Amino acid sequence: MMKIILLVYVSPATQRPAMTDLVVDAIREAKIPEVKEISDGGPQPLSEDFSFYAKERPSCFFYVGAKKEDAPYPHHHPKFDIREDAMVICAKSMAAVTVKYLMEE
Repeated sequence: MMKIILLVYVSPATQRPAMTDLVVDAIREAKIPEVKEISDGGPQPLSEDFSFYAKERPSCFFYVGAKKEDAPYPHHHPKFDIREDAMVICAKSMAAVTVKYLMEE
């Protein structure tokens, strides 16, 4: 089962709820067979450059789970073993969001 967790990581002054709604709607409307659930991960203490991008452009940070269920190592560990199918799911999700964003602009 694949689960997408949406996270908003921007300061309150630059948070763009409309973009998060667009992302959720686009992924749901795309009916990507591998996506079984979309959930709100709530605020996260991420150390990402993403927050700087989000100040400049409409943004929504989201994860597509890429860790194998029985894998002992987390992301960013040198022995992390990625689920290759997660890359395809991510590409499908990003394509759906891009098309929806461009159609609505």
